[in-house]
Amino acid sequence: MRLWSLLSLPTTFPYWRSDGKEIFRDTGQTLQHTFVPEGTAERSFLEVYIANTEGEALQRVEIETTSGGWLSYMAFTGLNLSPSDPLTLAYDGRHRLTIRAGTGDARGFRTAVSSDDLLLVPGQANTVRIVADRKCLVSLMAPGIYR
Repeated sequence: MRLWSLLSLPTTFPYWRSDGKEIFRDTGQTLQHTFVPEGTAERSFLEVYIANTEGEALQRVEIETTSGGWLSYMAFTGLNLSPSDPLTLAYDGRHRLTIRAGTGDARGFRTAVSSDDLLLVPGQANTVRIVADRKCLVSLMAPGIYR
């Protein structure tokens, strides 16, 4: 699937969204997982929970999704997250992305080369790769998106 075809979809989100379910959970500094998301829509969206598991502050996180070719990428710098302050990327009922570092808004830590969303292609193998500057607990969720 070409990136331009994903971006040419309508800006509204008139789809049904299933409850999110955890698809991957592991601890490490560099993690990769391949899975096939549920759904019948042209795209789905990755939700992420990353918690620092080391004593020193977590400063940098990179998240990349691919499916047959590059789909999306987000990088965060200057986070300064302790183990009690996770980085979370989640969507609400109106499909608005919220990015939090602990209890605060973390959109300002996202780099300029970052994508607007972390895209997935339902029904196809998608690989998610996460690289952090500290060992982290990572949980990935991919709610099914149905048209």
